[in-house]
Amino acid sequence: MEFIIDYVDTTEKQLDAVLNELHNVRMELGTIQQKTLKATALRAVDNVTDKVNIAKDNIIKTKEFIKTTIEHGIKEFKSKGKDALVSTMKALNVKRLLQKCQHCFDKIQQSADKSIDTLTRLGNEIHQVNNHFKNIGRIIIGKDPIALKKGIMIKELSV
Repeated sequence: MEFIIDYVDTTEKQLDAVLNELHNVRMELGTIQQKTLKATALRAVDNVTDKVNIAKDNIIKTKEFIKTTIEHGIKEFKSKGKDALVSTMKALNVKRLLQKCQHCFDKIQQSADKSIDTLTRLGNEIHQVNNHFKNIGRIIIGKDPIALKKGIMIKELSV
């Protein structure tokens, strides 16, 4: 039982760290000047943040459920004996709790992967724009432009 409580506490702390990191990313995105890129990146970060907040709420609810069930089980054990403790353990349904947490984390990971892909494409596009500006500078000073790979159009990006 202690393992489950430690697992839930550790998970809650990890989700807090993720939320803190997402906040830092959001603050960094505030420095982007290009409105379309900034808006797309912020939507991606907000999407992941929402999912992590939902997961954290579920973890808190799970922790409260475990705590309440254990307290009830201890009271029952004191009054009714071993059979009451066994029924409490069945009521906890640890396997289902862990599966529910895993499902929630899988959703977060899928959402985060999608957002990371979007942010990667945004970064690639910014790099391409930077290369175009370098070529403009080369042309202005009379040098030949450097051949560039075809980039991703910003309007194709979506979260």
